[in-house]
Amino acid sequence: MSSPVKEAMGKELSRQLSGNDSLFVTGYQGLPVAVVGGLRRKLQQKSARFLVVKNAIARKVFKGAHLDSVSDLLKGPSALTIGKGNPELISQVLVNFAKENEGFIIHGAYAYGEIWNTETVKHVAALPSREELIAKVLGQVQAPLYGVVGTLNALIRNLVGTLGALQAKRASEA
Repeated sequence: MSSPVKEAMGKELSRQLSGNDSLFVTGYQGLPVAVVGGLRRKLQQKSARFLVVKNAIARKVFKGAHLDSVSDLLKGPSALTIGKGNPELISQVLVNFAKENEGFIIHGAYAYGEIWNTETVKHVAALPSREELIAKVLGQVQAPLYGVVGTLNALIRNLVGTLGALQAKRASEA
């Protein structure tokens, strides 16, 4: 590959990296193009891009972006998943894809200013989403309130029943 082509690829990778929140490094050996295309579509729904890269070009770009430690994750044929927003959702897509496709390996990630190893990516993928956590917290807060409302309703029903019985008794006495 000629030097101008490599330089253009490096500039494009640098452009892709800027303004994004997370970077996942994966191996993809032996995967059919159609399968990789399916992964790309799933990742696009999570605001992420899947790029096959040459390790030498990626290392050079990482060095220029002060991400030298990410270079250690590049092993064999590599692909990068560059994402905006929620790295937890991207990790879920990648981990599920890795379970379904033997040739797909997650080497690690860079998110929230830290390097994640493979196990960290898997643990993050297993976490519930932000929306699920909020729903659980709201459910925990609402449960006692529903209990209080139920108790108050029962008290009011009993009071109404007692007052109705008292009124009927007085009406029969009069």
